[in-house]
Amino acid sequence: NTLLLPRLNYGGRPFKRAWSASDVITDNQYRASTPQTAQATISIGGFATRYRIDGDLVEDSAIPLVSTLGKQIAMDLSSAYEDCMLNGDSDGSHQDAIATWDPRGRWAGGTFSAGNDHREVFNGLRKQAFARSGEYSLGNAALTSDKLIATISLMGEFASEGRVLITGPEMLISQFMSLSQVLTVDAFGPQATIKGGEIASIFGIPIVLSRFITADMATSGLYTGSGSTSGFVIANTNSYKHYQKQGISVEVDKQITSGAVDIVSSLRRTFDTPDTATAKNVAYGYNSIDL
Repeated sequence: NTLLLPRLNYGGRPFKRAWSASDVITDNQYRASTPQTAQATISIGGFATRYRIDGDLVEDSAIPLVSTLGKQIAMDLSSAYEDCMLNGDSDGSHQDAIATWDPRGRWAGGTFSAGNDHREVFNGLRKQAFARSGEYSLGNAALTSDKLIATISLMGEFASEGRVLITGPEMLISQFMSLSQVLTVDAFGPQATIKGGEIASIFGIPIVLSRFITADMATSGLYTGSGSTSGFVIANTNSYKHYQKQGISVEVDKQITSGAVDIVSSLRRTFDTPDTATAKNVAYGYNSIDL
């Protein structure tokens, strides 16, 4: 389940070149420096979904039920993966109360049992931001361009290129769209990448919308079961990659002993960074004005 990725932490150090004024070979030799290499360990987890339906229902349905549910079960995995990309937490003690967190009712409510929650597969961008000291409180007040710049600045050199900003619909409409620096698709035209989900841009950073950035967060930027704030994530796209062993597959099997039909979908993919644990490659602006 693991993938080892070699990494160069840093290269050599140049020195001032000396002038050779001696016939002795060992005189005035260039100084040496040592680059540092390392490797990152990427753990590739898995997701799985199962529907169990009655065989008679399949036969009597007015629509091609197996085909329809097969498409839906694949969409379930895509949504679960997106949720984990933003809100995932693989640690035993979760920073969010994910056992009762059902973003926008997508997971049909209820309690999610420990060890089985899809958000436990890998650490998402919010978790990564807290771990890398990349969190910035918006002060439970309206978003301003200064606050946005302050959040971006937490990324240091990783803020120079390859950035993407991800936020939720409430934050986008009530906060970002009021900033004069935001360019919508009609303004930046040919640079828009609609297929990639980009709907606007600010300071040259594409803004992408996700339903899994919610407006029910506490002022701490965490989900606790109460709260009405939201936020946004800025990540370096050169640092975070998808690592996949198996794409989404859908399988159908009929149990002859019960007449039931099982529809199962699975995915082996993770979203992670090979950068060092202290690399400032993601930032999280949280504690917006109540939405």
